[in-house]
Amino acid sequence: MIRKRRARNPLGLMACLCAGTATAVVTNRMRLDTLDVYRGLPANSVRAVLSDHDGFIWVGTQDGLARYDGEHVDLWRHRRKDAASLSESSVVALAEDDDGQLYVAHPVAGISVMNRSRSLLSHWRVASHGLASDRITSLRRAGDGRIWVLFQSGEVQWLDRVSQRAVTVPEINLRDLGVVRAIGAGPAGGLWLASEKGLWRLEAGKPQVFRDTRLGAATTNQTRVLLEDSSGALWVGASDGLWRLAHDGLQRIELPFATQEDAERPEVESLLLDQVNRLWIGTRRGAFIYDRARQAVVERLDHDQSDRQSLGSSRVTTLAPGR
Repeated sequence: MIRKRRARNPLGLMACLCAGTATAVVTNRMRLDTLDVYRGLPANSVRAVLSDHDGFIWVGTQDGLARYDGEHVDLWRHRRKDAASLSESSVVALAEDDDGQLYVAHPVAGISVMNRSRSLLSHWRVASHGLASDRITSLRRAGDGRIWVLFQSGEVQWLDRVSQRAVTVPEINLRDLGVVRAIGAGPAGGLWLASEKGLWRLEAGKPQVFRDTRLGAATTNQTRVLLEDSSGALWVGASDGLWRLAHDGLQRIELPFATQEDAERPEVESLLLDQVNRLWIGTRRGAFIYDRARQAVVERLDHDQSDRQSLGSSRVTTLAPGR
């Protein structure tokens, strides 16, 4: 299911987590609204969320793709013997290019591409477009407009809209880097890669991959999400927690979980930077809002069975900004 923020709440004066020192943090102050199967979603297992250029919210689930306009939900699914339908109903990732085309990635059936009018344009597969595999893990749109693809095999390519081919970058290879677990696109067009062997960066316009030795392979091998902010700092979400890599060094951000057991297995799965300098952190045990200016966690969001305006589930697998 997907939770929408009901109204913007002022942070006010509240206790917070400051630079790794644990103190009390406000829980579930923000009121949320739920979009689920009872309101039109094809399934509650949400894998991807995207807000497009026209303001529609797209939701990728295990059993179809949904478009939400604030009131109504439209659905797209795979239909047998219908070439104009999705390659597969299950959706794991979404991305939109500069022309408004929507890329819908599937776990075993490549990528379906929809044009601006949301008619199906093409199916990107191994045979037709040169994908390294039809099994996709994630999509990332870089600052230069390129859409990068991470495959379940750990390989990485980008999609060339002009040639309609998937492009392999020779410097990104499994022999040198190992299996890539997560990718993160930089604002200037570069690409971060977390692999079983370490953390790497492909600079925009440079045919070379640089290794960042500040974070060890024990963390990068279990990294789920990478996010570079406007200052150039890299946020790394992994099974062992949240890390910040910046010019002033490496910092582990302690998250104030409800129990010690949860704190010992933070398992960060999603990250989002909003327009007011806050970092949203999705984990298997709720979500957190981190104020980068204060360097503090200011709110924890969690599932509460007695509160219908809390998270519908403690696990937060994806985050996306609204428009």
